[in-house]
Amino acid sequence: MKLKHRAITVTLALLAFGYIGAGAFYSYLLRLSGDFPYACPVCANIDSLGPPLPKFIWRTMAFGTLNAALFAAVGWTLIGIALGLKRVSSGRSIR
Repeated sequence: MKLKHRAITVTLALLAFGYIGAGAFYSYLLRLSGDFPYACPVCANIDSLGPPLPKFIWRTMAFGTLNAALFAAVGWTLIGIALGLKRVSSGRSIR
């Protein structure tokens, strides 16, 4: 059961990083200087009219979901590779 809780915690952290990255990318809409272009590789620079707060919320939710999925996929891929290499280096078989 402990492993399941650890996996859920890692997944939630990766998803949170995805949304935080999108929020940082679009923080200029709230007049915050969080210029981190690599925090959200799927976020697009969109020029449009309208109030900044709804644009920030919508873009963070929409592109944050894509970014969170990307973070989770890449994160779990790297974790899987690390665990696989650890098993191979310790001489245990991978099943």
